[in-house]
Amino acid sequence: MIGLWCVLSTLWFMQDAVPHLQKGSSVVIISSIAGYNPPPSLAMYGVTKTALLGLTKVSTSLAIVPSKEYKPPLPSFFLF
Repeated sequence: MIGLWCVLSTLWFMQDAVPHLQKGSSVVIISSIAGYNPPPSLAMYGVTKTALLGLTKVSTSLAIVPSKEYKPPLPSFFLF
């Protein structure tokens, strides 16, 4: 249920922010590398991050956010 709120709160933020964006503005949605390849132990986390990636892609393709780029930051971790 927490993952759903994560996605919905991002959507609500975008709905509130978009009318105030000026030309050249951007909305940055931070997802995770787990959105592309979620480990089984983090299935729900991966689903919510995949949803954020989809939200980013759809918002740029429908011109909801005035940006021509689809480059969501994908933080990851490294094991040394």
